[in-house]
Amino acid sequence: MASACRSIGNHVMILNTGSIKNVRIGDYCRICGTCRLYNGSINSNEVAPVHIGHGVICDDFIISTGSHVDDGAMLSRCFVGQACKLGHNYSASDSLFFSNCQGENGEAWRYFCRTLYGDTP
Repeated sequence: MASACRSIGNHVMILNTGSIKNVRIGDYCRICGTCRLYNGSINSNEVAPVHIGHGVICDDFIISTGSHVDDGAMLSRCFVGQACKLGHNYSASDSLFFSNCQGENGEAWRYFCRTLYGDTP
């Protein structure tokens, strides 16, 4: 049975992108040079658009408003919170990234990431 949840919002830009299957894409999202997006939701809007860039592969995912996923990032079964930045070949599976997290040149596996404000060790 086909999903009724897949859709493309208003003012969405999709350029030079591989396959997109069963994905809900919110308004004002920019998808440029992405390799694959399967089974997910990109919760973009006019106030906080989402950018999905070159070489990105995402399977079974949710990407929240204002997030930026680029430069070969690979996500599998992940939730990406608001205003997160993942890139430079970052790889994650079974992980949760809360708001304002940043990940580059690394990997996460079954990981909970959060940003602490004012708390430094």
